Amino acid sequence: MFGVFFNQNQSTVLRDKTVRSALNGAVNRDELVKQVLSGYGTPLTGPVPPTIAGDEYDIGSTTSADLAAAGRAKLIAAGWKPRADGILQKTSGTGKNVQTVTLEFDLATANVPELRAAAEYLRATWGTMGVLVNVKIFEQGDLSQNIIRPRKYDALLFGEVVGRELDLFAFWHSSQRNDPGLNVAGYANSAADKALESLRQTSEPQKRQELLSAFTAEVTKDIPAVFLYTPDFVYSVPNDIAGVDLGFIETPDDRFLSLPQWHKETDEVWPLFAPKRP
Repeated sequence: MFGVFFNQNQSTVLRDKTVRSALNGAVNRDELVKQVLSGYGTPLTGPVPPTIAGDEYDIGSTTSADLAAAGRAKLIAAGWKPRADGILQKTSGTGKNVQTVTLEFDLATANVPELRAAAEYLRATWGTMGVLVNVKIFEQGDLSQNIIRPRKYDALLFGEVVGRELDLFAFWHSSQRNDPGLNVAGYANSAADKALESLRQTSEPQKRQELLSAFTAEVTKDIPAVFLYTPDFVYSVPNDIAGVDLGFIETPDDRFLSLPQWHKETDEVWPLFAPKRP
């Protein structure tokens, strides 16, 4: 699952919840998936992949232009004002203590085609709102060692591999905020922590669903990230091979789980002579 994770410890403008809310609301996920992934993905608006949890998020049908206009209006209502070039800024203080802050931040991501395309899409979308986004592209090794590990980014376009067990502890628990933890948003919320801890202690489906809902509600309220999409694994299968059942794929190797049932030839026999199955 991919999203933009905000580092509020580094970026002053991203500490403003109204800014994070406007950024989140302005993204047309359905259009993003179509443009960046050619439609091979699922739009995502929360921290739990809907294809795993069994939920379906309502992406809506509002156009990108309307979403951006609504976001810009929200920011202007919160005191941000456009410069001559349309970029928003906010002035505070009086006399010699007047400070002007530009609505600007850096967006770091890996040098991967789809991530570069997604970053450019977001830069253009948020730019329409009046937000100046500086896209920073890094080779994956450099991104990991010099950007993510020391948490040197304003916002990070990145992906998380969430397994079948839906153990989100490593990605969102406050104890995982620093390297080598994977909480790249630096998220800290005691209620969310308790839900994540309890999820590790129960296997009862109904209870787990309640805990996931509680956790999702906290993240939705705090907006530590803009969730974007979960990409599809796409594989070509020769027409002469039968019995292929890909099912749920957590890692690329999972496409071979049904390998014992793959076959090219099929023998037809009378039911009387067919082997009995247990």
